[in-house]
Amino acid sequence: MAESPKYATVAVPVPLRKTFSYEIPEAWRGVVNPGKRVLVPFGKRLLPGYVVELTSTPPAGKKILPLRRVFGDEFSLSEKFLKFLDWMARYYLQPLGEVIKAALPAGMQLKNREVYELTSRGEESIE
Repeated sequence: MAESPKYATVAVPVPLRKTFSYEIPEAWRGVVNPGKRVLVPFGKRLLPGYVVELTSTPPAGKKILPLRRVFGDEFSLSEKFLKFLDWMARYYLQPLGEVIKAALPAGMQLKNREVYELTSRGEESIE
């Protein structure tokens, strides 16, 4: 049996005309495929992105971080649609991640949000 690819090339919604490589954790190998929506570390933040390619060999000379989350199939793109968006990005000379972001309905965008929670010390002071 062939070994599952260990690395994913991901397009993230940033104004850079390149994709980024991430390691696929063992538990997600075989689940992650092109078109799958993932959450990846990017600088000091986490960004949503879409897997555009799988490979078994890591890119040379780069530190590879693991994927942080894999979303369900309801957030995935079909291979045909992904190829169309890739063509569009190349034709219009735009970053693939930005083209994917623009092509999706507004409800599919991940947004950062702050969550506040009362600590046990805070609860004690209220009482």
